[in-house]
Formats: sequence, structure tokens, C-alpha cells
Amino acid sequence: MVHGAPSLRVQDASPRVYDAPVPRALLTWSDRGVEGPTPAHHGPRPKSDRGPVLRLIEEDEERDGYDTAWVVASPAGERLAQTLVHDLSARVTNVRLRTLAGVEDPSDYAQLFRALGPLIEEVERDRTRRALSLDVLLSAGTPQAQTLWVILTQSGALRARMLQVIPSAFVPAVHDRAVR
Repeated sequence: MVHGAPSLRVQDASPRVYDAPVPRALLTWSDRGVEGPTPAHHGPRPKSDRGPVLRLIEEDEERDGYDTAWVVASPAGERLAQTLVHDLSARVTNVRLRTLAGVEDPSDYAQLFRALGPLIEEVERDRTRRALSLDVLLSAGTPQAQTLWVILTQSGALRARMLQVIPSAFVPAVHDRAVR
């Protein structure tokens, strides 16, 4: 949730009050980078840091975990994203890699917005059909890609709960939990 923003509820109550578990899904950009020039906002990740996606999954194992995950990548990040898909497959039953054709510059809002349209339609169809509780991870992808998750979620085009994984350097020194 964004502090002070209106909340969009995917479920009316905690999954723990339902007779059957509510299947959970995750939508995230790959956090493995791209082949080619490294964007200026990317710094080297410490070897002990597995990235925000796996940190979320590891933190989430205390709860019921995810049934489905969509990993989104640009064509330049597809090969590296496949390693994330492999790692996620050990913990998530159904992992789907979606490479967004036409995204040559992941800092270009227009390219990202055009490419995300069909994916959002797919995710929303599946979310509705399977009654999924959907989380979108804001901590992976370019700043522009992260911003579009916020816009799509807050506008209601993507009915999801937004999650942020705090960089490990700030847990627990500044933040008591790794996910907010």
C-alpha cells in the first residue's frame, strides 16, 4: 500500500478466514538485470544478496507462499530472467516468464506502457478466473517500470496489493521487517 492512498481490496478478509486457502500470485519484473550496458542506477549487489524477488519469497515462506508468479523482462534481460525463473520454480508451482517485445529501452514509459497492456489483460483474466490474490513487487525493474506498477494498481487497471522489499542493508537497522 502507498501511505495515504485509497486502498483497493482484492479479498474482503484475510485468507485465514476462508474455508479453503486463497491462491496467491506474484507479478514482478526480473531483478537479474540485462545483457549490454548497465543502467546508471544499478550498483553491484553484494554476493550474499539474492535480490528483492527471492528475498520476498524467502520472507513469505512463513505464510502460505505463492501458487503462481509472472516474471517480466525486456528482450535484453530475458536470458538472465530465466535464471530467476529457475530459482523461483523451487518455491512456486507455476512460474511464467513474459518477455515484453518492443521494449528496447526499459526507461521509456511509452514502450513499457504499450508492452504491459496485453500482459495486464492476461494477469487480470487469470486473477479473476482463478480467484487469485495478487501481489505486485515494486522493488524490481527500472524506476520507470516500478512507477507503472503504482499507476496501474492505483488506477484499478491492476487489482493487486503493492509490496516493497527493503534492501538488506536497511534491515533491521532502519526497518524492522524486510517487506512492507
